[in-house]
Amino acid sequence: MRLRTWFLAGALVASISAVAQSATIVNYDLTGITTASPPATYAATTVGAGVSGEQLARGAGILPSGLANGFSSNDWTLTSSESIAIANNDYYQFGFDLDGTHTASVASFDANLRRSAVNAPDHFLLYMSLNGFASPPTVGSAIDSFTYFGRSSGTAPATVTPGQWMTTDTAGQDGNPITTQDLSGVAALQNIPAGSTVTFRLYVWGANAGSASSNTVAFGRNQGPLISGTLVSTVPEPSSILLCLSMVGMALGLRKR
Repeated sequence: MRLRTWFLAGALVASISAVAQSATIVNYDLTGITTASPPATYAATTVGAGVSGEQLARGAGILPSGLANGFSSNDWTLTSSESIAIANNDYYQFGFDLDGTHTASVASFDANLRRSAVNAPDHFLLYMSLNGFASPPTVGSAIDSFTYFGRSSGTAPATVTPGQWMTTDTAGQDGNPITTQDLSGVAALQNIPAGSTVTFRLYVWGANAGSASSNTVAFGRNQGPLISGTLVSTVPEPSSILLCLSMVGMALGLRKR
């Protein structure tokens, strides 16, 4: 009986040593950026428990462009392909760091995107790395791809269905949400160990032959990259410890009776 009681107590302690919480892991709210002063980098605005955000930044192949409430860039490689975009460093970068007491599993990626013109790049490739894109590998691992054809130029059609801009050229769109990208099946992003750094790069390519270097692709307006998932604390809260000890005490009291 005593062995079973202490086994129960141990199980209760173990059950509170890992507390999972579905949460925003890292988010970039771009509200407040001005056209006159496009930032070189931008800090995360919301992070989950045990998380610090990496800076939203640009690859060396693109240049800042002014956009209110957006993180915008021009000078994308013209008539590029996936391999050329990677070689030319045409990407946006963001990510997060875990402290020593939290693990994470990534579930999804969301963002608003904005293209300035029909000939602006429209193909997007999401990569991830757990070593800061150091060698090897030099470009991390490709985990997701999608298209976005919304553009601010032109007149919007009479009817625009939700998500239409993901598959069809849709004019008059000044920043729209992408379809939520499911990352729950990416093994490397599940049960990420405490103390890890996770870096994402969103490569952009597909500018048409008639494109100009002034055409822009941006995060926004307002909503930048958003990574959601589950955070697990490996350190129990004091209230949880007190509850566990109370339950152990009750178990021992019942045994005496």
